[in-house]
Amino acid sequence: KGNFLMSIVSIIVAIYNEEKNIEKCIINLSKQDLRGIEVIFINDGSNDNSLSLINNNINKLKCDVKVINQENQGAASARYNAILMAESEYITILDCDDYYSLDYIGVLKNNILKNKSVDIFMPDMHIQNKNGNFKKLKFYNDEIYLKGYDCLLNSFGGWLVHGCNCFRKEIFLSSYKIYFEYNKNNEN
Repeated sequence: KGNFLMSIVSIIVAIYNEEKNIEKCIINLSKQDLRGIEVIFINDGSNDNSLSLINNNINKLKCDVKVINQENQGAASARYNAILMAESEYITILDCDDYYSLDYIGVLKNNILKNKSVDIFMPDMHIQNKNGNFKKLKFYNDEIYLKGYDCLLNSFGGWLVHGCNCFRKEIFLSSYKIYFEYNKNNEN
């Protein structure tokens, strides 16, 4: 939908039976600065009302939107298929039960435009507990620029580097190449 310029970032939203969360997800996205953004919803064979809820609510998003429907293949395959369809240089993933802070996309776009040589952007993340309180996820150090291998090593044995990042598309595709090489049985 829409005649928008080339997108800076593609937001991938993989969906499987998310009728309880999809409207809140779309509302959260609608509050973002979506200029220069592409949103790709990939319905991974939901057997609830997820797809119709998406189609009934995407008009709230003022950006390029794609809706892809596929047979159930699991979240990893759904995200991969959406990444292949993405037209942006950078990709970020949003699960339907997660939410972006209201300035997330605007800040992300500004950081990308100012730092075109950076491959991965890792925003601060806050985790909500059962009582509704938020706690900031503490990275393993306070450096602003991190080396990829160091991040990998520090993500083992604990959740010290989170997955709610924005990656250059080629990084995702390279990672999936390795994923498929070691995942011969295509297990999700």
